[in-house]
Amino acid sequence: MAASRRILSIPFVALLATLVMALPGSAHPSHDDEIAIPLTAWRLADGQTLTAYLLKVDESRAWLVDGSEKTHMIALRDLDAGGQGMARHAAARSRQINARRAEAKLVAANAVDVEIPLVTELVLGPAEPGATAVKPPDAAKIFAAFKRVKTRSDDKYVYVESDGLPDHPMMKGITAWQQQVPLPQPYTGDNAWRVPRHPAVAKTPAMIKGRFLRGAIALAANGIPIFNPQNNRGEVSQEIGELDEWGGHCGRADDYHYHATPMHLQSAVGKGQPVAYALDGYPIYGLTEPDGSPVADLDECHGHTTHIGYHYHGATKYPYVMAGFHGEVVEKEGQVDPQPRARSIRPATTPLRGATITDFKTTEKGQSELVYEV
Repeated sequence: MAASRRILSIPFVALLATLVMALPGSAHPSHDDEIAIPLTAWRLADGQTLTAYLLKVDESRAWLVDGSEKTHMIALRDLDAGGQGMARHAAARSRQINARRAEAKLVAANAVDVEIPLVTELVLGPAEPGATAVKPPDAAKIFAAFKRVKTRSDDKYVYVESDGLPDHPMMKGITAWQQQVPLPQPYTGDNAWRVPRHPAVAKTPAMIKGRFLRGAIALAANGIPIFNPQNNRGEVSQEIGELDEWGGHCGRADDYHYHATPMHLQSAVGKGQPVAYALDGYPIYGLTEPDGSPVADLDECHGHTTHIGYHYHGATKYPYVMAGFHGEVVEKEGQVDPQPRARSIRPATTPLRGATITDFKTTEKGQSELVYEV
């Protein structure tokens, strides 16, 4: 029987739109890590998110600078209630600091009868004597290579936000297809990925063969999750035709994810940088050490400790990613906990036997088109 060529058209819902008019950056931190300012996720009233730091605020507007150093001017009314509160609190705090400094100067000059206007522009860098600027977490650096990925951090985690879709092509080459398609996912806000900033060595490594078959075990630099090389049935996805040319496919929630280390991201993150982070907080490098030397003496988790600290290495054969968690993780219901939840807009489907996906592209009409042969 001759093979037939079919096209599946998928309505594509754009989760992220242009937030505000981008203005050329003016006053912002330099690229020197020592004076960098941490970014905060600002939610707009319509539910969208902008990860940036607050540069300046007045009675009706806020100026936010994102990770690519673009300045966005946003009306306070366009921020959600929490964002408006943060901006107004920052403005009040800035006025207090500036007023105290002005008052101190006046007292010193014995000129207390002079009226000092309140200044609403925030002071960049340390606001109080003795304060220190915050250095961005090392784990945040690789995610900065991708514009669709946003990060923020606290003392424990780097939070990584994305729409779950990579910049590279998808799905082409899959020969074992469950009729799932890549749709945007809401990996934002409280549903963002968490990468531990201070990984702790586990008393006993948690090996992943036959375990952690649900959810992700790592996060790629482009914000796409990496699952166990085994699928939820225990089969190795790479070896049964489930993965595309980039090592990924879609799960039952139409969530695109990898089952192998995405080595192809190396050119984007830069030579010598990791291409992913395991969910225990340790980095995952490619087939060589950061300095280009061969990899040797890997432990049972497919990692080792060198002068740069503990890290894993991907592989072109099993385990493809890593073999176990060197660091502490919590296992709950077959997966690392906590981690984001993918959300599908349609029920899961069944495999289409004999189908080979030959192309996947986004059309000018805002739809995605998947082409397959049976």
